Amino acid sequence: MEAPRVRGDISRLAAQLIDFAGACNELLESEFALAKRSLRGVVAGVLAAPILLLGLWSSVLLLCVAALHTLGLDWTTALVSVVLAQLIGIFALLRALRRWVGDLALPRSRALIAQLLEPPQ
Repeated sequence: MEAPRVRGDISRLAAQLIDFAGACNELLESEFALAKRSLRGVVAGVLAAPILLLGLWSSVLLLCVAALHTLGLDWTTALVSVVLAQLIGIFALLRALRRWVGDLALPRSRALIAQLLEPPQ
């Protein structure tokens, strides 16, 4: 008498597994749809951010040129002054980046790790 009940339990379990697999499939499809919509927003933001930052940077530079012109310089001198200041800033940032990359050199990093792993004396 046990065998028919076991078959019924197995068939019920199989039906529940099929329902569970269907629910997982629906969940996966909805997650993919959500990810697709989110990815569109991320791509739009990634494309729009540099354009907005470039516009903001240009506005700040033009404001500096206008301020120098207001202080008594002609337009050409004001523009050249701002361009030179920007080039000096870029040069300083590149030197700092070069120094920073030198600090990340592998032999120094290995020596630092070895020093940190040594037992205190």
